[in-house]
Amino acid sequence: MKKILLILMVATISISFVGCGNTDSDSKSSTNTNSTSEKKSDSTENSDKNKTVEHKVGETINIKGEELTVTAVNKNYKSGNQFLKPTSGNRYVKADITIKNNTNDTIDVSPFEFKVLDSNGVYHDIKYILDKTLDSTKIAKDGKISGSLTFEVPENDQNLKLIYTPSFWSNDHIEVNI
Repeated sequence: MKKILLILMVATISISFVGCGNTDSDSKSSTNTNSTSEKKSDSTENSDKNKTVEHKVGETINIKGEELTVTAVNKNYKSGNQFLKPTSGNRYVKADITIKNNTNDTIDVSPFEFKVLDSNGVYHDIKYILDKTLDSTKIAKDGKISGSLTFEVPENDQNLKLIYTPSFWSNDHIEVNI
């Protein structure tokens, strides 16, 4: 008798879990369907916003209240250190930048938000070889910071773009022809 009661209790509990699982997944699938519909309409509406606009050195670019200005570019930067030289077939490019916070909040800035895209579609990360390298920091409302970024790129590539992605959680980015 005890075995039968135990089996009935286990079966009842199992059935209730299965039932809850089905109800839960049904609500998730209807939520996902709605999300997908919303995403499609959002992407249609935002397609004009996400078009890439190329900018120039010296131009102040506003992205959601942050202002980025690439103030100068040295396309053949020499580190001045005999041990810090680019590999054969490459050169250093140094970009001097200024970021101003015109938002109402503190913003985070990091040199890892910057990359250089070469004409072969390869992204190049920052090289730490400068005294004035932009550091990871926070900028308060109305604050401003300036610094330099150095990248190792192919020696003869003249079609380089500095890419700035101010937020990991966003697809927004700025391209500056350097």
